[in-house]
Amino acid sequence: MHGILKSIITIAVLLLAVGAAMAANLTPVTGFGTNPGNLRMLKYVPDRISSRPGLVVALHGCGQQAADYDDETGWTELADRWGFMLLLPEQREANNQSKCFNWFEPADASRDRGEALSIRQMVERMKADHGIDEDRVFVTGLSAGGAMTSVMLASYPDVFAGGGVIAGVPYGCATTLSDGLICMFTARNLSPDEWGRRVRGASNHHGVWPKVSIWHGTADTLVRPDNATESVEQWTNVHGIDAVADEQTSVKGHTRRVYRDLAGEARVESYIIDGMGHGTPIDPGLEPDQCGRPADYILDAGICSSYFIARFWGLDVTDREPPTVTISAPADGAELGGTVDIVVEADDNVAVSRVEFQIDDQLRRTDTAAPWTMPWDIEEEAYGTHTLVAAAFDAAGNTSRSAAVRVIGGVVDREPPTVDLTVPENGARLQGMITLIAEAGDDRGVAKVDFLVDDRLIGTGTPTGESGPWELQWNTAEVAEGRHRLSARAVDRSDNEATDDDTEVQVDRAMAAFQETFSKQNHDPFDNDGWQANGWQANADNHSPTPGSRSVGGRAASGNGCDLGAKTAVLSTEVDLGEAPQLRYVRKLDLRALVNLFTSASFRVLVDDTVVDEERVVFANYRESDWTERRVDLSAFANRSMTLSFQLVANSNICWEVSAEAVVDDIHIGAGP
Repeated sequence: MHGILKSIITIAVLLLAVGAAMAANLTPVTGFGTNPGNLRMLKYVPDRISSRPGLVVALHGCGQQAADYDDETGWTELADRWGFMLLLPEQREANNQSKCFNWFEPADASRDRGEALSIRQMVERMKADHGIDEDRVFVTGLSAGGAMTSVMLASYPDVFAGGGVIAGVPYGCATTLSDGLICMFTARNLSPDEWGRRVRGASNHHGVWPKVSIWHGTADTLVRPDNATESVEQWTNVHGIDAVADEQTSVKGHTRRVYRDLAGEARVESYIIDGMGHGTPIDPGLEPDQCGRPADYILDAGICSSYFIARFWGLDVTDREPPTVTISAPADGAELGGTVDIVVEADDNVAVSRVEFQIDDQLRRTDTAAPWTMPWDIEEEAYGTHTLVAAAFDAAGNTSRSAAVRVIGGVVDREPPTVDLTVPENGARLQGMITLIAEAGDDRGVAKVDFLVDDRLIGTGTPTGESGPWELQWNTAEVAEGRHRLSARAVDRSDNEATDDDTEVQVDRAMAAFQETFSKQNHDPFDNDGWQANGWQANADNHSPTPGSRSVGGRAASGNGCDLGAKTAVLSTEVDLGEAPQLRYVRKLDLRALVNLFTSASFRVLVDDTVVDEERVVFANYRESDWTERRVDLSAFANRSMTLSFQLVANSNICWEVSAEAVVDDIHIGAGP
């Protein structure tokens, strides 16, 4: 059976026929280590290389050899243009009769074992022989080479700065041959957290993770295109970002999606190549963004993946030397008064494109041409010590920061800030969880805004922008029923204070309102106590406007490992209802049960044992990509205590996964719509 399955997975599924290739001048290399995976090492060295060149490891597909994946894909052309090196590991028929990299074998697809270790040893040999820049080592590959790319990124995130997975599968998708078939034909559907956990468990890495470019054709019948979605979910989770694209554009007629981190840097991208089958997309021609030439499974799709992957990695940037920058005046420790010039000296091996002047961690001025000077009236600052820093940038995006210069001066600030408690209004009647909002301002900046009830501090607000407004969630159940005075107190950077305390509200228990925005800033996101969660946990996705707020996500799956039958994930809490209660919440669903007529996946909302809202699929899939608001009339349950439950149910009758996933946010129960 093992031999039959291996034949299926390496020949019938991923076989890539060898075409007549006009290979570049590849040089074989021996003696690169213990080579436990018994691979061949070939390299390509351009005639002109940059100082401290980058390195691209290119992994061929099944049925191919290294010489089929150099000129054809455009990598040698780009290496000549941008001065980086190519490493092309090659599989031997003795290891796999179809010359596939054994990405599905744990003995070859784990850190410091088998083929994965052989490739790592080849990288080390390239570093020793050619002075490779250790921060610019990348790996890419097609099909089995794409799957092996996922292995290398997960197993050696300390070695590779980025990867390009073409028609491949996520890391950890298969550890047996039969699992490999499921991965390729059906695309194994796991939660982003589970995919991410598999990568994080492949090494002891705690640093920056590689950036990843993912490519797949919509007409690929050998490796199902849904694998691209699963790979995006895996690597966005590893980077701690959600799988909702921050940018979607059309590049040469194909869809590109970009996923950025909190600093705005693109960490994951995906290209979906419309109408393309199984292969590496190229775009032969003489334009700067064209490269490659057609061959078996090297497909003219009007877009050269190698070019756009290399640019995503930053290999097109040949200037890696940062500028130098110092503040020459004023002197460190100087006592200043009036208007002084901040003078910066900046230089670069090519040219300085701009200099930024920062005072007390705030950008005050940007110059795009020398002399780099900023007039500064220190009399506009509060008296005390001020920190000056300059940052210089060159055209390639390299940057440097000067050493900090600290000076003393300014004017004593005795002007208090302004503050206005805008929400709730004076005289409002309140129930449940509400949001307190205050506007505050100061000529030199507001340090914080505190909120008080009956002169008792209940918390410090969070600014929703650079200048506010400031917001705080307040549970009115913390105080007795009746009238209460609300205050907002603003404090500026000189500790001057101002208070707005003319708001009185009525806290009412007649109708028990309920609100849950999942806004707590820790591993337990629930605003309200009493939640019971089985199969549900905090999710980084967020519908709430409150900064730092999250949502809650759940997943139920059946059929994995032949664990059959109905599997349920439940999120529940006790709620007291008042008159004419109405439920409002938002959700995103992903229900997958496209297996047979006896498989189903469902999401439902229950009051006690009564289903009040439900979405169910049988032998079908259903997905909500954007937030969907739902409103449910709960009048039949007025004036009583009840259990509110959100349930996910997956039911499979065969050894094939059926799953139900949901993200829920902003649950509100109140009177009326």
